[in-house]
Amino acid sequence: MALSKTKVSKLQRREDITGIVYALPIIIKCVIFTVVPTIFCFIVSFTDYNMLASGNRITKFTLEQYIDVFTSENFWRAMYNTLYYLIGLPIRLVLGFLIAAALNNKSLKGRTAFRIIYYLPAVSSAVAIALVWKWIFNTDGVLNQILGTNISWLYDPNIVKNSLILKGIWGGIGGTMLMYLAGMQNINEELYEAADLDGASSFVKLTKITLPLCSTMTGYLVLTGITGGLAAFSDNYTMIASDSANTVVYWIYAQFKGGNYPLVAAGSFVVGIIIFVLSLPRFKRLVRDN
Repeated sequence: MALSKTKVSKLQRREDITGIVYALPIIIKCVIFTVVPTIFCFIVSFTDYNMLASGNRITKFTLEQYIDVFTSENFWRAMYNTLYYLIGLPIRLVLGFLIAAALNNKSLKGRTAFRIIYYLPAVSSAVAIALVWKWIFNTDGVLNQILGTNISWLYDPNIVKNSLILKGIWGGIGGTMLMYLAGMQNINEELYEAADLDGASSFVKLTKITLPLCSTMTGYLVLTGITGGLAAFSDNYTMIASDSANTVVYWIYAQFKGGNYPLVAAGSFVVGIIIFVLSLPRFKRLVRDN
């Protein structure tokens, strides 16, 4: 027997309330730890706020912080370094895709073990991994001993950024591989069977079936890679011994240590706008594809 409209509306209302109740903790957390601090940070960026002042912590509203950000040579050098590190993103995507394609082959023995090995860096402590790589890159470290060289991987301004790109590629391949692998396993097997009947080679199947059907995953990885790359910090904090390779987030951290909180707020919003502008085209396409 069909339910009346009144009963349907009551059930719908009950489901809506249940959904809100389950989502309420996340909403409260988002408001307290994201929305409120963001609004406060935006206000502070236009003031001379002094957190350590005993009296009035805000005495005037000003645009000096934004002027300082846009005219700071160190800020734009750090932004250039941050964008330079994104060179490793396409390399990581290509290697992650190829490894995922290899591990998606059912005839490969020990697939589970290989997946764990490749994904292990993604679940390890970022600080611990950075310290290990710092040891590897030391002048008397493992890499120089293997190569028989005496290169200052973390001290030479001409090399240090490339060293961090190498470390970033190694650390990001596992997560990229896993995401691509999840996308590949959702592809209909009948497409590959039809390609086999047509005599398609493995390369043709990879480029004409697997790659196009993983385009949404590629878009997601590009989007998260850009946002994550522009927010890079831990490697600078634990590894770098050269100021010439600092990222923009590390520049903001340095201003925070100096107690210039309005400049920190202004720099954070400028970086946020840059991330938004760079990510918007990819995000719009990702939404359109879905």
